Amino acid sequence: MKVIAVICGLAGSLWLAFGKFQGLGVGGGDGGAIWLILATSMPFFLALGNIFRSRFWPEGAGAIPLAIGMLGFSGVELVIFALFYEDGHMLELVSNNSAMAVLILGILFNVIYYAFFFLLQKTAGPVYLGQIGSVSAVLGAIIGLYIFGEVLPDNFILSALLIAIGVALFQIVHQKTVKQQGR
Repeated sequence: MKVIAVICGLAGSLWLAFGKFQGLGVGGGDGGAIWLILATSMPFFLALGNIFRSRFWPEGAGAIPLAIGMLGFSGVELVIFALFYEDGHMLELVSNNSAMAVLILGILFNVIYYAFFFLLQKTAGPVYLGQIGSVSAVLGAIIGLYIFGEVLPDNFILSALLIAIGVALFQIVHQKTVKQQGR
């Protein structure tokens, strides 16, 4: 049942991506097809990260220290990258108090977000967490319609229905598993 749920969600997501892909020129104009391919590959890399974290979660480690560590390491990488490629613009950011306040708020928000993200993964597992990508694809298409005036792909309703079926089936199976394990 879990496999069927994942296949439904994946099929809906792929069908939604294919619907958006139609009509975009590969490499032409604004290169929309290339950006779509890059964007739709993100769930694959997120899934790999989810599986890796589930498999190698440090014994006794909490979500908050892991979130802080991951974001801290990413921040160090970003600073190193920016120092080499930003031609001194990074110094302008550091000297601007308003920009620094926004940056600090962003850091705090991300630490809280990832703490909850990791807590959800530790509690529910990587497949459950991975469904966020499919749901985000549907919500992103709806937001694009209302905020940016984008057009929904012809297959949107069927794609959203497949994703909803996948999420619902997985939720049913997950709840049964939780009850059987007495959690």
